[in-house]
Amino acid sequence: MEEMAMEEDLDQQRDTQINKMVESLNKLATLFKDLNHVVVEQGTLLDRIDYNVEQTLFNTRKAVKELVKANEYHQSNLARKCQFVLTGLIFFFLIVLFLKYTSR
Repeated sequence: MEEMAMEEDLDQQRDTQINKMVESLNKLATLFKDLNHVVVEQGTLLDRIDYNVEQTLFNTRKAVKELVKANEYHQSNLARKCQFVLTGLIFFFLIVLFLKYTSR
């Protein structure tokens, strides 16, 4: 009888230990699931950051090309000639208007 009681106590202790182990494993599984969720979220965030950096690089290169083109246009002789011709025409018409209204 005493041996049976000891065996029952041992069985109960084993059950208790097994239940504690199962509980610990369930907590560990939950932690891994949470960790997986965090990793997936961070991966998505990193993908978006990477995409934005690529777009910024692309747009910056485009902007540099546009600035070079604008600088070339600004420094071209044709543009300067057009500016001088238009300025000359404005002064010519101002003189014509001045002479028209002062000759009366």
